Amino acid sequence: MSWVPPVLWAVLALVTVLFLLGVLLLALPVQVQFLAEYEGRARMRLRLVLLDGHAPGIALVDSWRLPGPKRKAAQKKQGTPSESRPPAGAILKLIMEVLGCIRIRRLRVQGIVGLADPADTGHLFGALCPLRYGLPAGVAAIDVVPEFSGPHLEGRAEGVLSVTPLALVPPLMRFGWTIWRKAP
Repeated sequence: MSWVPPVLWAVLALVTVLFLLGVLLLALPVQVQFLAEYEGRARMRLRLVLLDGHAPGIALVDSWRLPGPKRKAAQKKQGTPSESRPPAGAILKLIMEVLGCIRIRRLRVQGIVGLADPADTGHLFGALCPLRYGLPAGVAAIDVVPEFSGPHLEGRAEGVLSVTPLALVPPLMRFGWTIWRKAP
C-alpha cells in the first residue's frame, strides 16, 4: 500500500492551501454598500462587495423589490435580568474598537428630523456636529435639517464602508476573553 502516503500528503497540501487562501481572503477589505430611505415607509438596500470592490456584490437586504411582511408587536418578557450578561463597559469597548476598524469611503445623508421636544432636537443636532464637520468633505456630506415644530422624520442615507474582517478578530477575542473571565 505505497499509495497511501502520497495521497495523504496531497490532501494535507490541499487543506493547507485552502486554509491560506481563506486567511488571505479575510485579510482583504470588504465593502458594505448601503442605501436607506424613509418617507412614510422605510426602505433599505444593503450589499456586501468582496475584494475591496473588485468582485460582484452580494445583496443582503433589498426592501425595494418586495414589500416587507407585516410584523406583529413583540411581547416583552417578564423576569429578572440574567446575571450572565456581559458588562456594559465591555460592550461599549467592543463597539468602539469595531467602529475603529471601519473606514468610511463615502457617506451622504440628507433629511429632516424633529423630535417631540425642541430641546431634544437641539441635543440631537449637537451630537451630529462632530460627524457633520469632522469628516472630510470629499468623503462625507451630512445635510440634516432640524424640525423644531414636532416629531418628523424624512430622509435618505447612502454610503460605502470598508472593513477588513481579520482586523475584527482582536476586538472580538478581547471581548470573548472578558466574558470568559467574568463567567462564574
